Amino acid sequence: HHHQQQQQHQQHQQQQQPPRSTATQQQQQQRRRRNQQRQRRRPQKEQAPPPQGRSALLQEWTGITVHPKWQQVLKLALPHFGLQGSFTLAMDDVLSRLRGLEEVVLLGNSFTGEIPDSLAQLQSLRIVLLRGNQLQGRLPQSLGVLKQLVTLDLSHNHLTGPLPDGIQALGRLQTLILAGNELSGTGEDLARSCSLLTSLRNLDIEDNRFYGSLQHDHVFSRMSKLMVLNLHGNAFSGPIPGELGTLEALLRVDLSANQFSGLLPFHFSRQHNLIELVLYGNLDLRGPDFWQRPQPQQQDGAEEQRRPRNLTLRHNSRKQQEQEQEKAETAQVQGHGHGRGHGRGHGNGHGDEGSALALARSGRRVRVN
Repeated sequence: HHHQQQQQHQQHQQQQQPPRSTATQQQQQQRRRRNQQRQRRRPQKEQAPPPQGRSALLQEWTGITVHPKWQQVLKLALPHFGLQGSFTLAMDDVLSRLRGLEEVVLLGNSFTGEIPDSLAQLQSLRIVLLRGNQLQGRLPQSLGVLKQLVTLDLSHNHLTGPLPDGIQALGRLQTLILAGNELSGTGEDLARSCSLLTSLRNLDIEDNRFYGSLQHDHVFSRMSKLMVLNLHGNAFSGPIPGELGTLEALLRVDLSANQFSGLLPFHFSRQHNLIELVLYGNLDLRGPDFWQRPQPQQQDGAEEQRRPRNLTLRHNSRKQQEQEQEKAETAQVQGHGHGRGHGRGHGNGHGDEGSALALARSGRRVRVN
């Protein structure tokens, strides 16, 4: 009887309260109304006139990165895309209008023409990679306007003339690669253009037409962050700048196929981070003394003074090459094992045929550990 009374009481309360399903239905109706209002607004945005002309063409290209909010083109990346035509016209007609552009990656194409001054209008540029095209002419002075530039790779084109003085204004530039062109100028010109690039970490001007001494105005003294230096295949002459030995961040140095002469700087003996030093194909490089002197024994706990782990030397005197080649081959035939290229070179390079320097002069690549 008590249980029946509880059921009747619950039924009576349910009859007095409004059904929950009604409240749920009202909420669903409100949601539907909101969704309908949103759907009514969407067609208005879609009905906006689509971009026409070059803007529509750029949006259809692959390799385009657009800012999600401002709808500005930030990156143009079309490497090895088979593009042809005048880079000058492309800059003047299209690229110069993309004022928010930060990266231009057009390496491995077939663009021709010169690099125009209109490139300076893209003052947000950070990375410019134009390696492996057919660009020609001189580098524009307006490059110095690109204050945000970090990486500039114009290698393996047909660029000519000296480096523009405007490059020295690129205080944030970390990578400058100009290898495989026909750029020219003296060591003094190089110093004037690059000595103020204090953030530079990679300088590569391999296979160009630079010449003269590098003893002007301390070319490398302010490049304290320089890690890779490649001067291969130019015509630099005179002694190797001693200031290179004071750059503690250096990892790789290639001074081969030039006309350097004299003693190697003693400061290279203090280069703890130096991995590779390439010096073959110069006129008359000798020494230095620290390669000949035995290393002093270090006390317990003292930091060991390490030599550069890799050294490549090659003398370009044909007569001496032939003589040393004959001696090295004779020693190798006799089984003395000199052909492996191990050992330490003597200061003046006139040791027996088993020395590292003698083998290096014979045209062999040598590693000195």
